Amino acid sequence: MYIEAVIRAKLCLFHEFCYNFDTNEIKGDDKVLLRFAVENHRSISGRQELSFAASSLKDRDDSLIPCDAVKSRAIVPAAVIYGANASGKTNMINAMETMKWLILWSHIKGKPGGKVPRQKFKLDPDYSEKPSVFEIDFMLEGNHYHYGFEATDRAFTSEWLYESPRAHSRKLFERHGSNLSLGAS
Repeated sequence: MYIEAVIRAKLCLFHEFCYNFDTNEIKGDDKVLLRFAVENHRSISGRQELSFAASSLKDRDDSLIPCDAVKSRAIVPAAVIYGANASGKTNMINAMETMKWLILWSHIKGKPGGKVPRQKFKLDPDYSEKPSVFEIDFMLEGNHYHYGFEATDRAFTSEWLYESPRAHSRKLFERHGSNLSLGAS
């Protein structure tokens, strides 16, 4: 097994996800990556997830970062993706970059009715028509958000954004095809 990548919570996905490494705490204006998930992208067929939530293993608590947004009430400052050669480690990182690109640039560089530039799983022909799915959980200005979308070759078929202020998530919007549903304000 070989270590392919170490991803710090200061990962630059949209702009900069970070927290204060000196005080080991999350400030109200910090942007913190909590979880990333993808399916049907390059060599990734089924859902794969990278989570920064601390596990229930008995590790040193002084290395954990308190965070009420996750069930364990703490996140880790770094995560490691490891596996055998050609097992998809680089494609997990590429999926993060692809999500970033699709969010920031698809509306500018894409054309109405044009193709969605996705790289679907090609080892099983059944996946060619299945959507690629990208999801992210993050903290922004003290609030926990869950954002995701599905895309086929032809269109972004669904998109959603939820806010989780405490125990219950609140829909900000959901879109399936051309049907848009807004949450209560």
